[in-house]
Amino acid sequence: MLSDEVETLISRALAEDIGSGDITTACTVSPGAEGRGRIVAREPLVLAGSTVARQIFLTVEPSLDVTLPLQDGNQAMVGEALLRVTGNLAAMLTAERTALNFLQRLSGIATLTRAFVDKVAGTPVRILDTRKT
Repeated sequence: MLSDEVETLISRALAEDIGSGDITTACTVSPGAEGRGRIVAREPLVLAGSTVARQIFLTVEPSLDVTLPLQDGNQAMVGEALLRVTGNLAAMLTAERTALNFLQRLSGIATLTRAFVDKVAGTPVRILDTRKT
């Protein structure tokens, strides 16, 4: 279960991305059409945000079947599935951009952080998740 803060962030992101509706999907996808899709890694990465992405799909349409082949923190290779979704095609397309935005941003941070951690391995340096200004 995600925190109330994350649920609020998801609602705000969907409101911003979708606004009053996904006009392209409404005009091009038959009502009731079913489909399946997956989000795959286009480059090696450290996965982060998969549970948020899953919740975005389920917020748009609770009946979607969303599976996460990898857990956050795992390394994903090029072409490896990060998320699989089956169900209402219009709902999948409506949620896709918002889910990708979170996955890209969070996985980008995790991947860069892992690079820093690997760089200082074997030294007394520690990478921390704090910000001091």
